Amino acid sequence: MEHAYLHKVKPNILKESITIAMKARRMVMIYGPPGIGKSAVVAEISNDFNMKLIDLRLSQIESSDLNGFPDLSGEKADYKPFAMFPLAGDPLPLDENGKEMNGWTLFLDEFNAAERPTQKAAYKVALDRMIGGLALHDRCLVIGAGNREEDNALIEEQSSAMVSRLIHLELLSDAPSWLMWANKAHLDYRVTGYIERNPMKLNTFNPAVQSVEMTYPCERTWHFVSDMLKYGTDIDSPAVRALIAGSIGSGPALDFLNWLKVFEELPSINDIVQEPNTAKLPEEAGAKFAVAGYISSHADEFNFEALLTYMTRMPLEYCVVMMRYLHPRNPALILMPCATEWLQENGELIF
Repeated sequence: MEHAYLHKVKPNILKESITIAMKARRMVMIYGPPGIGKSAVVAEISNDFNMKLIDLRLSQIESSDLNGFPDLSGEKADYKPFAMFPLAGDPLPLDENGKEMNGWTLFLDEFNAAERPTQKAAYKVALDRMIGGLALHDRCLVIGAGNREEDNALIEEQSSAMVSRLIHLELLSDAPSWLMWANKAHLDYRVTGYIERNPMKLNTFNPAVQSVEMTYPCERTWHFVSDMLKYGTDIDSPAVRALIAGSIGSGPALDFLNWLKVFEELPSINDIVQEPNTAKLPEEAGAKFAVAGYISSHADEFNFEALLTYMTRMPLEYCVVMMRYLHPRNPALILMPCATEWLQENGELIF
């Protein structure tokens, strides 16, 4: 049964909400079906604020991992916490270049899948900001996440004491938000082009169906497909086709593989650059979406002016798609004179 208390938000709204809650020192609990991207949103927030991410799966730990182990070395017994927890007085973490970061994000994932003793131990972390008898660092943000009851996931009921002290938000699947993230993360342009063309196929999770089918298209599994295409470049290879089907399911994989055939008919980047005013234009709408993603993924400072000339020969909506993809993938190109001129006339259609 769906809970009425879960307020539903898109990824961009969730990010903004968590940012405000962080400043107010309140903990947000994120709900959503498996694979929708809860952990990806938390990772993006950590990256945006230059904070070290500590990803802790509560379903896989014991309550003692949160309380600490008994320390009998002194005159009185105490608890000694694990080193991964940032405590008051600890120095700020360093990034890979040895520069000081702004703090930590303690992500308590699979919160409501943990056993009750572990959940009770997590209350002290979430509500009192304590690990055993020691205080968490002031610059440690705590976020929780878990599945919903209707997802057929194994979850434990949370106590009313815990529920009333958290801010509960449900993450919605949203193709435009995901595409913005996917282009910024340089996911394969064929995947982003397919979702741009078929936004309803981003996430097809259905608890009733997923009890029978092993996997399904969702934010997480499309990322898998992108990774497979990065290393398995031959889409006719039985191994590559099997991996795609094993990621998103056989039926969705067949539809996606048929989409990939569109790219075989597109002119090469070299052909477009050599003759941007005469290179062959795609005729079908699907192929036009495909070429928009194809060009945004292959544009650089040397070929972009010619590629933009080619794109402006197509209906405006496809050029908008190309520029929308290009901005997160290679923002420097937006500053080129040819791009700024185009944006002066059409920028309001993108942002």
